Amino acid sequence: MPAPVTPPAHSVAQYAGRAIRQQRLALKWTQPKLAERSGLSQERISRYERGENALDLDTFVEICNALRVPSATVLQRAVDDFTTGLPLWGVDDAA
Repeated sequence: MPAPVTPPAHSVAQYAGRAIRQQRLALKWTQPKLAERSGLSQERISRYERGENALDLDTFVEICNALRVPSATVLQRAVDDFTTGLPLWGVDDAA
């Protein structure tokens, strides 16, 4: 019998939320400003950034459009961080 597969500790969606936070901080925007620009609540933005809620593709693209950054750029950053195993928390998020 094959050994059970252990799911990853974090998901790409969590890394996408982190990448959104990094982009928002690079623009020196607050969560309320991003919420206003994206049409989402500040609470939802916060939950996505903390990885508490998984982003669906439509919402991800809406947020990236509000940040004026190609969604492919943010997704690539998230996938790269996920694949290399970069810690989600405890690192300089402004980098």
